[in-house]
Amino acid sequence: MYNVCMRDFNDEYKEQFESLRDLLAAMANERSADSLAQVTVDHLAWDDDVSDVGIWFIGPGDICSSCAMAPVCPDQALCLHLLACAGPDADESFLTRIPLEVGHVGRMFSSLKMVVVDDVAGDLDLPLTDSGRSGLPTGGGFLAVPMTYRGNMLGVLAMLTVGAPLGGGQLLGRRVIANITAGALANARAFGEIERLRH
Repeated sequence: MYNVCMRDFNDEYKEQFESLRDLLAAMANERSADSLAQVTVDHLAWDDDVSDVGIWFIGPGDICSSCAMAPVCPDQALCLHLLACAGPDADESFLTRIPLEVGHVGRMFSSLKMVVVDDVAGDLDLPLTDSGRSGLPTGGGFLAVPMTYRGNMLGVLAMLTVGAPLGGGQLLGRRVIANITAGALANARAFGEIERLRH
């Protein structure tokens, strides 16, 4: 058994550990999936290295007739729904629906691999609206992390970054946060369904 002390972490990993601790404390006060997702993106958006943050969760196709991504959608049965976002331009920048297997975020459904883009200039695979694409920060980056729970991908945590590329400790921290949030959201949705059936 290991005793983990803060002094055992270098500064980068210590910062991520403290960030995770603070997020878990905030999540403990939330019960609904929507509020849990919003707490997560709000927490990450406070980071100086992050511009906008979004969480997409897999759900049934629902606005296909008016969806901006309909022309490139290969299957209208399922897609990624924007569940929560935070940041100065997030509401206008992020796509509300992303087809599976389309773009950096959609292709994660099958790859289950983290996507790191150090320079987003000219990248057409970002989950952005036209206005969001035109407002990209110079020299900005992009990170997308699959949100997995019990071996299944439930969604994607993605963010636009600013400045230097994220370090190893930051990437690890985002992956841990993505998976913890996936489990919390899955449990919150299950609890909400039980409450709905009880009433």
